[in-house]
Amino acid sequence: MKREIVVLGGVVLWSMLLAAILCGAASASEGTSTLEDIFGNANEDATIDMRDVIYTECIILGLNAPTRLADANYDGEKNRLDVTQSES
Repeated sequence: MKREIVVLGGVVLWSMLLAAILCGAASASEGTSTLEDIFGNANEDATIDMRDVIYTECIILGLNAPTRLADANYDGEKNRLDVTQSES
């Protein structure tokens, strides 16, 4: 009986994991067209995350080429305010 409960729990856990992966994939594919022109998507990978924050910081330091979408607060400049906007 205990083994059956463990097996059933494992099946439920794997099912939930699979569902989460599939939902995430659907969200990412649906969001691609909308994130292409979202300011804050500094590295232009259709996902706004910490990689965009780091990319913007590297633009400010002159280590990365500036991108149009790195201007997260849309003030015409790429500076620390864009990093703060992307973090929130």
